[in-house]
Amino acid sequence: MDEKRIREEGFFKRKSRELKAALKKKYNMEDRQAFGFCYLMLLLPIISFVVFWLYVNVDSVVLAFTDASGNFTMANFKKVWNAFAHTDQYGWNLWDMMFRTWAMWAICRLCFIPQTFSTYVLYKKIPGHFIFRTIFMIPSVLGGIVWILIMKQFVTVGGPVLQLADMMGIEVSLEVQMKGLLGSTATAHTTMVLLQVIPEVFMFSFVVSGAFARIGDEMFEVGKLEGIGFIREFFTVSVPLIWPTIVISIIGWFKSLFTQDNGAFLYTGGEYETGSIGFYLFYLTKSISDEGGKAGLYGYPAALGVVFTAITVPTVLIARHYLEKVYADVTY
Repeated sequence: MDEKRIREEGFFKRKSRELKAALKKKYNMEDRQAFGFCYLMLLLPIISFVVFWLYVNVDSVVLAFTDASGNFTMANFKKVWNAFAHTDQYGWNLWDMMFRTWAMWAICRLCFIPQTFSTYVLYKKIPGHFIFRTIFMIPSVLGGIVWILIMKQFVTVGGPVLQLADMMGIEVSLEVQMKGLLGSTATAHTTMVLLQVIPEVFMFSFVVSGAFARIGDEMFEVGKLEGIGFIREFFTVSVPLIWPTIVISIIGWFKSLFTQDNGAFLYTGGEYETGSIGFYLFYLTKSISDEGGKAGLYGYPAALGVVFTAITVPTVLIARHYLEKVYADVTY
């Protein structure tokens, strides 16, 4: 009779009964009552994920295949192709912006190599390391918009940078003298990249310093007994031990392969050949919103996002596959 009843029960009902029995066996009443509070704390991030990530991304994919009338279409992807082959309706060239995006992305990300070493030097508590840590912390504490507003004043007409150049006898073009370093095609992009590298580098310093702090002193003591010097200790002991942290950071960077904008909208408004893909997507959505913001008009930027996502996802997976092969995973 019992076997027949068990067979007649649904799979989920049977599993639910088994789960309840396991909970009663492993947890007392006080622990089970605490589950309600735990689930309540998890409810807010779950709702945030569903609304602000899942819904937004699913809706964006749907918009990519929707015309202004709400009907299915592939015309949005044709617009993407034409924008790469020629220019878009606003006169922007996607190839130029994409190469600028990759250049900015590569410069900002490759700086992690010297930054990892400099963070390690500070971690070893050289004389004055507290002062250097404070200096490193300031760009990371400042908000992105605040940092851009401050840096724009540094490179504008009459700013400290141009004043210093004048004191050192460095000649600058008339256009730079009249409009500043961000107002000339010859200097705007380079200036913007250099200004944005500073906070990017220092933010990574905090991540790596936390990873170094987890390494036990006994690891370095063994190295000293083996006669390992400072440089060799860095490459053969420290870097392999923090490699999982570096891999996670690099994988996260690959996700921004097409969204790296370095504040182009706030620095120059995309002028003087400084526009990037991240700026372009923002510019498109802003322009559509200014023109009325009908849902069907967002099909083109949505299609552009789908194309870049289709390229980014395999890139991230391939990067993860090969990065994890550099060093074996460690536990300490």
